[in-house]
Amino acid sequence: MQATVFNTFFRETKLAPDSDDFFSWVRTLKASSTGQPLLDFGVADAFMPPADELSEALSALAARRELHGYVYHHSAYEAACLRHATQGIRSSSALAVLPTSGAKSALNLLCLALIDAGDVVLVTTPAYPIFSTMAQRLGATVVELPLLEENDFLPNLQQLSAEVLARAKLLVVNYPNNPTGKVPSQAECDRLLALCKLHDILMINDAAYADLLPADQPRGRFLYADGASSHCIEVHSLSKSLQIPGWRLGFILAAPAFIQALGKLSLLHESGQPRILLDAVTTVLDDRAFAEQLCQCIAKRRTVLVDILQANGLTVFNPDGAFFVYAQCPPGLINGRTFDTAYDFSHYLASELGILTIPYQVAGRSQVRFSVAFGGDDETVFSRLRQQLSQVKFRHSGKVSR
Repeated sequence: MQATVFNTFFRETKLAPDSDDFFSWVRTLKASSTGQPLLDFGVADAFMPPADELSEALSALAARRELHGYVYHHSAYEAACLRHATQGIRSSSALAVLPTSGAKSALNLLCLALIDAGDVVLVTTPAYPIFSTMAQRLGATVVELPLLEENDFLPNLQQLSAEVLARAKLLVVNYPNNPTGKVPSQAECDRLLALCKLHDILMINDAAYADLLPADQPRGRFLYADGASSHCIEVHSLSKSLQIPGWRLGFILAAPAFIQALGKLSLLHESGQPRILLDAVTTVLDDRAFAEQLCQCIAKRRTVLVDILQANGLTVFNPDGAFFVYAQCPPGLINGRTFDTAYDFSHYLASELGILTIPYQVAGRSQVRFSVAFGGDDETVFSRLRQQLSQVKFRHSGKVSR
């Protein structure tokens, strides 16, 4: 049998993000650790059980034999997702949803639908790498827009040449943002969308963390204004807000004509999602009680984590949002040890202090991300974090950007 020959892109392109080697090292470290478990602030996984109502609904539905076939349309679920995603949007423009097997599947589907060889795609960095990697696979030129403190962690389109702006087809963003935590205001959303309209660029917002803010917390919405759907598509996920990442449920929110056309391609991409999962989620999606409980837990954890990091000399960017606290890496320790890159600092935290973080190297800047989606009791985890960090002194004083 002839050996499988991978295509040129597979052979010559780094499919994983730059931090893949770091993650491999972390997995080895976890497997070899003895004694107390590592303090894992690197994860962005489920950390609470799903709502009792959701678990009970799934248990009841699982025994129904007629619910285990293919599902190509589920009007009640789609309507519930639409209500869920458009809360607070006053635009008169019609919107519709296309269910997908999680946000990752949705991003891949949009790549297949929208990108031709030779297109120019603008992406923010740091970012979830799926869209940029697949865009390159399809022959697009990917232009990175660094998210920096001086730009308030928003993409700066004005830095681009007139030629790039004229050729750009897509702008891919992620707000609330992973890893920076940036939550844009309505004015910031409107300004960015206006620039996309001016240059005829279609924006795709990966809104996977949109539900992780309390209902009373101010936040902007890209699809808020009339006509916004002509230049904006959103990808949503239920993984975090319902604490069910393994269920792989997400959806695309866009103008009805786009959803109808995209639905045809979707049939080549996947065969729907399990009916019992869709039915179970439909029963709880209009109830904000669990979401608010989750949001309050995240906000409380983030506040405590910021205070601990600040008290121990780390500069923290804490705009407001989602699962994450984004910190600047110090240049070194008072005893002389230096950290040249974010990976150096993350290696040190993990190997010497047992604290897992995710490193990001952006435009020569070194930052690390702490996730508040950790398992375990808050008091125990934070007490251990204080104890571990108290053993060292970093070479600069910290502050919090609020």
